Amino acid sequence: MQIDDSDIIKRLRNKKIICFGAGQRGIKLYYTLRMHGIYISDFSDNNKEKWGVFFMGIKCIDPKQIGTDCIVIIANTTCTIEIEKQLKESGIAQYVLDSDVYEEIAKLNDRNISLNDLFNCYNELLYEVQRRGDNE
Repeated sequence: MQIDDSDIIKRLRNKKIICFGAGQRGIKLYYTLRMHGIYISDFSDNNKEKWGVFFMGIKCIDPKQIGTDCIVIIANTTCTIEIEKQLKESGIAQYVLDSDVYEEIAKLNDRNISLNDLFNCYNELLYEVQRRGDNE
């Protein structure tokens, strides 16, 4: 069941979110959600070579590991129908296309994100990267 567009952002807050697609589109989604205080728990991808790899400090998991208690955002334009079918067959009822998320965010933002918000997010990400580097 695809999530109703009018509810997307509200339902994403404080939920476990899986980004299905660990490519450029998934990374863009990660940053966009982060700017709005929404965090991805895991990436997932059908490409086995990405399983166990960390993208933006977030692990990419095998799609079979996606739980039914999360919301999946599909960040893929070439295989959307196949991914939707795959999710339904796995019993995952809550999913949405990234394009729908972007549309909903645009509706909420009747103004552009301020430059200050952008710098704050950048600084927060930079701090995380530095902190992770210190821990290795």
